[in-house]
Amino acid sequence: STTALVGGNWYHIAITYVDGGAGASGTAKLYVNGVLEDTATSVYSLATDVAITPALSGGGSNINYEGKMKDIRIYDSDLGASNIAILSSQMNKALGSPVGWWKLDEGTGTTVTNSGSVGSSDGTLTNGPTWTFNDFTSTLLPTMTEVDSLEVKSGVLDLDNRNYISLDGTDDVVKSSGSTDIMNDKDATLSFWFKGASHGGGNTILESN
Repeated sequence: STTALVGGNWYHIAITYVDGGAGASGTAKLYVNGVLEDTATSVYSLATDVAITPALSGGGSNINYEGKMKDIRIYDSDLGASNIAILSSQMNKALGSPVGWWKLDEGTGTTVTNSGSVGSSDGTLTNGPTWTFNDFTSTLLPTMTEVDSLEVKSGVLDLDNRNYISLDGTDDVVKSSGSTDIMNDKDATLSFWFKGASHGGGNTILESN
């Protein structure tokens, strides 16, 4: 990415992949906050299925992710720039039919639900990830009927959907209980929001089974 990510800020990340056929090069594109940042054409199509595990694992020291995450989803198609821009405009915005969609808005408990159309890949909070409420520090309440000096020029002000998952960077993970097999020589899109405590250390945010 050419964008210098700043710790403590929310970012929307999307990666699209257009398959080139068995044994041939495909094309991957990286978008940050809805803007195309990089294109790689020497990406080879995958020969086997890959089960994407939502959020945060790691198999060694100093690679686990510290920060918050929200709205992880997988599509079995290349959504294209216009749809990526829509996803980057609002968290948990309905768009198309993702095969895997972990909204991470439960706010309580240890289960995160896969709202996608394929598989039963609910996730389990492991080693103590915590829920954060109202990370945008809004002082508005869902029961308020009148707010002085509030102007919403575009988009939607959602007062009931302010939960996020928070990970400590040591051993917190969210492990899926099944698989969402979408990348067996197929086009795909991966989309998620994250807010890292810092950047540049090569931390693992998402990985496959």
